[in-house]
Amino acid sequence: MIEVKSARLVYAAFKRLPAGHVFVIFQLSSGEDVAISPEADVRPGVTFSLTKGLRKTYSLRYAVERSEDFLEQYELEGRRVREYPLDLSGEQLTNLYIKMLARAEILSNHPEWYHTLFNSCVTNVMNHIDEIKMSERNALRRMLPVLMPRLLAHV
Repeated sequence: MIEVKSARLVYAAFKRLPAGHVFVIFQLSSGEDVAISPEADVRPGVTFSLTKGLRKTYSLRYAVERSEDFLEQYELEGRRVREYPLDLSGEQLTNLYIKMLARAEILSNHPEWYHTLFNSCVTNVMNHIDEIKMSERNALRRMLPVLMPRLLAHV
């Protein structure tokens, strides 16, 4: 059985945009750190754009990789990264991990469009956390990646 010891919500600022990317790193009882990242599926040679994300330009995918792969890439890009521990019980952490993996599987079989405001890394991560915590959040704050650091102070 999968057991999650801890989880960190990660905010990686974009270099040239007033926003950033959000994903979750899970530390499993095996000692492995797994990152699950809802994101726009940007094809090689294409540049991500917040405004293009308002149109049906990118599909949504959940990348599931070793956390080191994400963090090393952001370090190479010179992006500022902040990590916020998630204050959830062991059972809630495990449920969050399982739900995010399930969403990754669903999207691999039933693609959806990424949307900067309504179906982004921020909205997906916060929807999962809300479902686990059964709490309500201000939807407007969730939609705007630029406000994510302030929102994280209240997770």
